[in-house]
Amino acid sequence: MAAEALAVKQENGTARIVPGGYVKAVEHVAALWKGRTKANAHDPSFTLTLNAPTSSDARGTAIREQRRDVGQIDPDLVRVNTQGQNGIRFELAPTIRCCLNHLSSWLNQPGGEVSVSRDRW
Repeated sequence: MAAEALAVKQENGTARIVPGGYVKAVEHVAALWKGRTKANAHDPSFTLTLNAPTSSDARGTAIREQRRDVGQIDPDLVRVNTQGQNGIRFELAPTIRCCLNHLSSWLNQPGGEVSVSRDRW
């Protein structure tokens, strides 16, 4: 039953088997995302979501490089050591556009005020 389902998904292009292990599979998905994003650039309603098993996987560089190539994110100007909700420490590279998007969303909240203190930076 599972083999039949996989065969159908491979036949219609909704499942792919990528040889080479985890890194190769992630690179393949990132390239596939880039291709579909570029092919649908003319359609403002087009969206494509990628899911990852862990936050660490989501912070991987393959998709970030592809997003940079299509102009969705700016070059990394700074790297910040941070810690996630689960206590795991990691390096984050926020882009200027990312920061401005967050600031814009905060300003659009009820009250529209943001307090920034220098000791937090």
